[in-house]
Amino acid sequence: LNEAIVKTLLAYHRVRPNFSEAEFNKIIGELGAKFSFVEKTAPASDPAVIKLCDEFYAKEGDLLIPKLTIFKPDGRIAPLLEVSNRVNTEYNLYLASLDAIVRDSVRHQWEQKYIYNTNSIEGNTMSEDQVGELIKEGKEPASASPREIFETTNLNRALHFLDTKRDEEPTLDLMRELHFLVQTDIKDDAGSFKSTYNYVRPHWPTTPPKYVRQRLEQLIQWYKENEDKM
Repeated sequence: LNEAIVKTLLAYHRVRPNFSEAEFNKIIGELGAKFSFVEKTAPASDPAVIKLCDEFYAKEGDLLIPKLTIFKPDGRIAPLLEVSNRVNTEYNLYLASLDAIVRDSVRHQWEQKYIYNTNSIEGNTMSEDQVGELIKEGKEPASASPREIFETTNLNRALHFLDTKRDEEPTLDLMRELHFLVQTDIKDDAGSFKSTYNYVRPHWPTTPPKYVRQRLEQLIQWYKENEDKM
């Protein structure tokens, strides 16, 4: 979330967290050091990874639906979500009351921060200011690689695409369209389901390639049946 907006909203609603910003950053840093996950794509000839993923699928270890049906949210979360919904409603009303030029500026600041933070997690070296200049003015920093440029412009395009789809239900076509927008000029399989086995180090297998569509269809069907129940 945009830190400035969060701090403003907390002050507006007189909400005081029982920990400091420094304590929060320390916790996040410790978690990041404890959990270091790297996705690895295995060569088609890697029998160990293929066996790992095939056995995982056979045991339905990759099936999310059973885990979702038994999930019970922490009771302390519900009142926090109610507050969050009220804040969202008030903030949307506030945005709607702004002059169009100011509203566009706020939107641009949010996009800049979102794209910068999302890409930096993946190792993109562009600064937040460089991201803003690229998506607003088309100015490409000399220090950025072609991949970093594409990651930034693609994600910006995908965000605007999602704006036009906000009232639509999730579908496989929508997922593939998003994947295409984000990965165009970066990966050859943009817009396609994976065709190779992969796992998340240190020890987490994933769904074998030929079953990805099936698993996603199951998940989407479960969502449609439960979106008004949970």
